[in-house]
Amino acid sequence: MPDQPDTTASGSAEQAATAEDGPTEGPGVPDSETQSHSAEGEALVDDVDPDESVPLEGHDLTTTRSRSYLLAFREEEAETLSEDQYSLETRYWLNRPFAYAAIFRDETTNELTYRVVEPDLDEHEAKLYQDLENQLTDRLLYQVPADEDIDRAATLEAQAREVVQGLAGFSVADPSFEKVLYYLHRNLLASRYGRIDPLMQDPHIEEISADGPGVCVYIYHREYENLATNIVYEEDELDRFIHQIAQRAGNDISTAHPTEGMSLPDGSRVQLSLDDISPRGANYTVRKHAEDPFTPVELIDLGTFSVDQMAHLWLLIENGYSGLITGGTGSGKTATLNALTMFIPPGEKVVSLEDTRELQIPQDNLVSLLTREGYAHEAEAEIGMYDLLENALRKRPEYLIVGEVRGEEARDMFQAMNTGHTTFSTVHADSLESAFSRLLNEPMAVERPLVSELGFLAVQTKLNADGSDEGARRTRRNQSIYEIKRLDPDTNSINHRRVYEWDEASDTINQVADSYHRDSLREQGRDPDESFEARRRLLSHLVDEGITEYEHVATAIRSFMRAPGVVSKQVERGELDFDALEDL
Repeated sequence: MPDQPDTTASGSAEQAATAEDGPTEGPGVPDSETQSHSAEGEALVDDVDPDESVPLEGHDLTTTRSRSYLLAFREEEAETLSEDQYSLETRYWLNRPFAYAAIFRDETTNELTYRVVEPDLDEHEAKLYQDLENQLTDRLLYQVPADEDIDRAATLEAQAREVVQGLAGFSVADPSFEKVLYYLHRNLLASRYGRIDPLMQDPHIEEISADGPGVCVYIYHREYENLATNIVYEEDELDRFIHQIAQRAGNDISTAHPTEGMSLPDGSRVQLSLDDISPRGANYTVRKHAEDPFTPVELIDLGTFSVDQMAHLWLLIENGYSGLITGGTGSGKTATLNALTMFIPPGEKVVSLEDTRELQIPQDNLVSLLTREGYAHEAEAEIGMYDLLENALRKRPEYLIVGEVRGEEARDMFQAMNTGHTTFSTVHADSLESAFSRLLNEPMAVERPLVSELGFLAVQTKLNADGSDEGARRTRRNQSIYEIKRLDPDTNSINHRRVYEWDEASDTINQVADSYHRDSLREQGRDPDESFEARRRLLSHLVDEGITEYEHVATAIRSFMRAPGVVSKQVERGELDFDALEDL
């Protein structure tokens, strides 16, 4: 049975509407005699300024319809905020106008919590929901053809309206029906995720972790990192959800096979575990697939990289130098790798290899490959990273992107570098020395001459935003960019030079040495200094103008590589014409 919505027998703050609101958009707003709300709930709704947007990406809480009956704070939220120790950090839409996120700060402990706010169902609405769920589950399973062209959400709504029309006391236009329909969509559609569906729709969340029954679900938020939520599963509910997810993916999870990893329809990756192997009970972790990954401009804007660093890396990547991004857990290795793929010249053939679909590469000539676990635990059906790499090299890519190297596939990857394939990947290591140690020893065991084929190695770290205070928000910085030159035949050591370095005291990134590779390009008769400056000017313009949207950044960078003179002239004039650039 799907997850059940929260219910209450009493009226709630979501019904609040002020006389000044005037007519609403949408049907069935309760009249003044039926409105019921707490003073705290009304205050929370009314403190939203229609002319203001909340801090995260311009979402707001301003529509009259939302303020009236669908989406005021629930009474428990109002009571939380009415306590002196709590303050509201931010709030923003998840599924407008039915669900939003509210992040609270405990002023005593400085801890943040993330609350999903959805409309409450009163006792009558909860009964309607249960009746509809019982009738529609069978219809969806057995009466709706398994056809991709069928709009199952529209079919569900049409069938729900048909049932409601035969019930006394409800009209299709009732606001109660809209709330009930929200939960039917959330819980019954295979493309939705029940209790965590609002979390799946939050673009700021990277990971969702349900650690067991009776334990609050945790998230990893791009802005606030690890946060507890107000979602808690009961034991049977969590078991049902885990089995539903496994069945949707066509996988078997059982006592015989109590743990499974699989991809979800949207490209996210989920790891499921039953209580057979977990003392705290069944659990799961979802690694979300980002709709719009970080761009180079966003990483500059966040302070992870400097403009100079990005312009330098662009110059190296465009000229075919291979690279490795290293760092610890959560340091942003994949985000950086994804951003750097924007610097691959248009038209070049790219093959990407991943365990989980995370990379979004703005390249037309792209082959994307994913590893696969064996069907029904048949080892011969498994396709690992080593298998993908062998397959990829037969496709003759100019650029090879490997999401992360962990084992024997590293040797083949470095062999590919040695034979002229520009290659990028990530490795879990917090310094150049530890990265080399992992590469040179088992299970990777890459020969030293092959490691010296690397063009650059970038080291990333995660730290407190102010560098010290406990409880401070954390951020990511690129600590160093090293250039790899060659293997010294006398000492058998890999020559390298730190070109850029992050200064922790001033939180600045500085060039600390000349570039090996720019010298090499200069020796080849090229002009790397002018090339660097032109790229630097474009990136600076994008940062200064606040142009961070993925498609615009990708268009500007790709257009520059096609027609640098045209783009440079637009930058000099102070305005990019994206319509014209898309035609280049």
